[in-house]
Order: sequence, then C-alpha cells, then structure tokens
Amino acid sequence: MWVLVGLTAIPSTFAWDRLSNRLGLIRALMLAYAVQTASFVLPLLDHGMWAGAASAVLFGLTFAGIVSLTLTVVGRHYPHNPAKAMATLTLSYGVAQIIAPAIAGTLARDSGSYQGALVLAAIMMAIGIVLLWCMPQNARSTAG
Repeated sequence: MWVLVGLTAIPSTFAWDRLSNRLGLIRALMLAYAVQTASFVLPLLDHGMWAGAASAVLFGLTFAGIVSLTLTVVGRHYPHNPAKAMATLTLSYGVAQIIAPAIAGTLARDSGSYQGALVLAAIMMAIGIVLLWCMPQNARSTAG
C-alpha cells in the first residue's frame, strides 16, 4: 500500500497546482482536505484490499499537495516575510509528524485497531475544511 501512496504522490503537487489555478487556492485546498478525509473514512467502511488500495491512492494524491498548497497560501498571505511564516508552518508540521503517530499508536494499542485514529484524523480534516470555509473573504481572495 505504501508503494501506491508513493507512486500517486509523485504527480500530486503538479496536479494540485493546476487545479488551484482553476479553482483558487482555498477551494483547491478544501477539495484536497475532503479527498484526504475520504482516504481516512474508506478503511472504516470496508476492511478489504480494494478499500485499502483506494485509501492509499487518495492519501498519496493529497498529502504532498496539501503541503504545497498550504505553503503557497501562507506565502501569499504574508508577502512581506513569507520565509518566516513558512518556517513557522514547517516547524508546526514537523511537531505534528511526531505527536500524531504517538496519539494514533496509543489509540490503536488501547482499542486494538486504528479505527479511532482514522476517525480522529477525519474529524481534524473536517475541522480544517470548516476553518478554510470560515476564512474572511479578504484573506481567501489574497490566498486565491
């Protein structure tokens, strides 16, 4: 499954960049969040190989694209010092990459499955979609 994630991640940043040119950055980012949310929900609905493969493909198509789109949004939102904002975002992302697996592992150990971690991830992505939707219009247009 990780091979599928890697193979689908290869073209993802280019694809999301092209899509953001059509939809706008915020809409493309919201769509990427929704697709990634689907990648977390699929294994909850079906434990079979095809659901796992589809989940891997959807995750691969989105995770690098989300990072790329988010860095672009931040760079446009802070045009006078984008490097500082991007550095802060990158540091936050790195911390999350350490903390999230520990939380997922704890949930899996305590429950005997990764379902709780997948539900939590889907909830976090849904919150992200809502926060993007609630951005003030001037921030949304600056980012798009």
